[in-house]
Amino acid sequence: MAVETVLAQVAAICRGISGVAESSAQGWPDVAPLVRAPVCYVEARAPQFSRLTSGAAGAVEMRYTVLITLVLGGPDLSAQRALALAAPFFARFRDAFYGDPTLGGSCWHSALDDGEANLREYRRSKAFPRIAWRLQVTELAAADGGAVGLVAGPGAYVAIGAAGAEQDISAYCAAAAYVETTAEHDVTPYGATAESKAPGLSSAEVRLHGKWTPALNEIMAGLRRVAGRSIVLGPAGNGDGMPKISAAGYLRDYAVETDATGGAVGWRALFRASGGFEFDVF
Repeated sequence: MAVETVLAQVAAICRGISGVAESSAQGWPDVAPLVRAPVCYVEARAPQFSRLTSGAAGAVEMRYTVLITLVLGGPDLSAQRALALAAPFFARFRDAFYGDPTLGGSCWHSALDDGEANLREYRRSKAFPRIAWRLQVTELAAADGGAVGLVAGPGAYVAIGAAGAEQDISAYCAAAAYVETTAEHDVTPYGATAESKAPGLSSAEVRLHGKWTPALNEIMAGLRRVAGRSIVLGPAGNGDGMPKISAAGYLRDYAVETDATGGAVGWRALFRASGGFEFDVF
């Protein structure tokens, strides 16, 4: 288990994001210090374990959530200034974590959620203006206690289209992230000294991005406003016995990104499941 390694890597990534003054692995404190510039706090929730099988091999999976809290300033920070500071950080955090799901090889897979903020109400409640992200981390260990080798990202497989006739778009993808989110319900009783949460319904999606081509655009154009499409993700490729993540759903977002400085045209897409994803093997 490498929770400490993952936390150190996350803290390093946060430090590398332009505008973050410093970071801490001690978690969001009960009483924050006076904040003059954006500061990141990083902490991990207790891991959950499960037994997985892939082909003839067995593995123990550990999943946990790394909480990333970006404090933009003190409670006296103007709302206009807080909004101006927050806007670029959503994109910076997405780009910093999106392109490397293994966090520099420190875990098997990670996925960052969209982030949430208290910028509408922090002045009224005299709280610190902040943005919070949840990084869902998965680590694998062999059933006998040994380590499972990390899977190289370039071998991943992505296909999308009509069920049973999905088209392989792996060559157009620079990154693919499977993200599952579970709603939380507040079940804190009167008199409690800490919050209590209960899980609700879950939703899942696959986020893709890469270098755009006319051939890729033709494939994606055929998925617009069409329900009942299918996506198949193979984090370790589509060889026999390799893990497969698949679902029926629809293409929710598709964006083509151009760069005025002459960079390559890029694309991003989000495929949302109708129901849930299935975990199987090829």
